[in-house]
Amino acid sequence: MISTSFITFAEQFSATHPVIEVTGEYYELPDRVVYTSAAHPLEGGGRVEVNTTTADTPPDFEWKHEVTINDKQRKQFIHLIVRHDDSVVETYGKTILPVNTERAIEIMAVIDELLNA
Repeated sequence: MISTSFITFAEQFSATHPVIEVTGEYYELPDRVVYTSAAHPLEGGGRVEVNTTTADTPPDFEWKHEVTINDKQRKQFIHLIVRHDDSVVETYGKTILPVNTERAIEIMAVIDELLNA
């Protein structure tokens, strides 16, 4: 399953990077921690960021993991959502693209290269 590699990555990334708690004020849930956010700055600018929902996240929330790769040096931006049904999509504004096995391998290679450079 494609989502397994992204879920494992998100969980390991969050466990090995400092996380901040993000309240749900934007989602009109100001008294809840809706997700945690962990980031890794990249040389040349940008970051890899992983957001993970919490137990206080409403059940109708769109995603359980959000992965953003913003590599300013290479001018590369990737935004992934792992949904609650374990489907994985790339999202760019209102454009939503399903992630197939080939694309998942490409994205994981980018992540590996950026974090292990």
